[in-house]
Amino acid sequence: MRDIRRRGFIKETTDLVEMKLKLEIILVLLCVLGLQGNARRLKEGDCEHGQLGEDKELMEVTDFVTHTRETRFSANTIGKFKIHVDYSQLMTSQIPQWTKYYIKNYLAPRVVGYLTKRLSVLKRTSKLILPSYVRKCGVLVNVPYEHRNVGVEADYILYIAGESSPLNYIVKGGSCLFDPLNGNRPIAGRLEWNVRQITKEWSLAKNYVRLGLHSLIHTLVFSPSLFPYYVDKSGVPLGKDNILKKVGKKIMGRPAHNWIITPKVKAAAIKHFGCKTMEGMPLDSSLSSSSHWFRPLIEPAFMANGRSDKYSVLTEFTMALFEDSGWYIPNYQLNEAVNWGKNKGCDFVYNLCNNEDHKFNEFCYETNKIGCDHDHHAISECKSPSSMAGCSYNKAKKICNTEKVVENKDPGFRFGDNSKCIETDKLAIWYHLGDNNDKANCFYSSCVEKNQPVIRVGDRNVNCEHKGQRITPPGYKGQIICPDPIDFCF
Repeated sequence: MRDIRRRGFIKETTDLVEMKLKLEIILVLLCVLGLQGNARRLKEGDCEHGQLGEDKELMEVTDFVTHTRETRFSANTIGKFKIHVDYSQLMTSQIPQWTKYYIKNYLAPRVVGYLTKRLSVLKRTSKLILPSYVRKCGVLVNVPYEHRNVGVEADYILYIAGESSPLNYIVKGGSCLFDPLNGNRPIAGRLEWNVRQITKEWSLAKNYVRLGLHSLIHTLVFSPSLFPYYVDKSGVPLGKDNILKKVGKKIMGRPAHNWIITPKVKAAAIKHFGCKTMEGMPLDSSLSSSSHWFRPLIEPAFMANGRSDKYSVLTEFTMALFEDSGWYIPNYQLNEAVNWGKNKGCDFVYNLCNNEDHKFNEFCYETNKIGCDHDHHAISECKSPSSMAGCSYNKAKKICNTEKVVENKDPGFRFGDNSKCIETDKLAIWYHLGDNNDKANCFYSSCVEKNQPVIRVGDRNVNCEHKGQRITPPGYKGQIICPDPIDFCF
């Protein structure tokens, strides 16, 4: 009896080995077909981001084997997107100790935490184990033995690496592997930080976090190399023609752009701008294969080309793209509000941004003029960077809503909580000798009754009734110029 059980055990074990061997053979065949891994491996390529907003896009990849799953998004299999972060390359790299600590304990956790609380995915039924023959994720990262044999309880493995490079970028990233049995969602990738471009200046910390987020979003969803992998809710590939489209109609008077035309992105665009003829959201056309929104149309978005500073925002368009990929379910309640172009209609979308007949608060028309940015968060200067495609906008110079309160009765300004930018004309306290040439300043502000701005100048409140109204506050000379209540009270 014992021999029979033993022979049965050996046979059962042999069957398992044979099954595992067959699976390995299938995976190798997938590799030969171009998948280059269990989860298909991407050709090498990166999106780099630095102070100048320069980009080197992920390379295109070939077609892939399709796998359908009719009930990919059943209620019982959805859960919070969990990223396992690996710091082994970072901690063994030849970079200064303070940068290792800074990246590991401040930058990377904030980048990852920001996205994981906003996204859910189809959960795995077992540990995430990478193929045994995968040794590298990019040039810098060696895939640990444990990830190839033991696995981790996560939906994605993110390798954090560091180097000191003379190139002008702060962080770059890319995905290494897809899971062909789970809708081809990326399951492993990396962020590589260039410590030569990182300083100890605390005011730049949030900028670095936004740059990291920008690169991670490219790595997870927003890249031409990932578009061919997008799937519908059944796991069937959407096909690039259902994702990208060359639209002949000009945007802000500029030539045709590639548009993202997926359903959720299109719906978000129509709703935000109030323009029913929009076919989706246009991409920046300055790069051969762009993966950024067209910046003049949605300048504050940190997925717009050239924007990743601490005041940029994650827009509903990017969240919609996450959903349209077929890989993620976003929490739209955590969207960051943006009023750039909101409800401005088709005139805003299609007409020239510098057209005197169609002036919008989002743009400015006198280069280098000091004023306020479109939502009055900062004293700004009228500039036209190359990424704005010929459109001039008020670029922030001094932020009004600061942690430290700074105020002065003459000319009545205040930097601090609840402060906003107001344009002024020679505003000064009545006994001030000479004129004050400041064109704008920060003042404690609020809004009451149907978006009516209330501006405090020194210790006096000034009630604005309409845009462009000029008011001389009691005890002062000169004037404040009332803002557009729709933008100011947004």
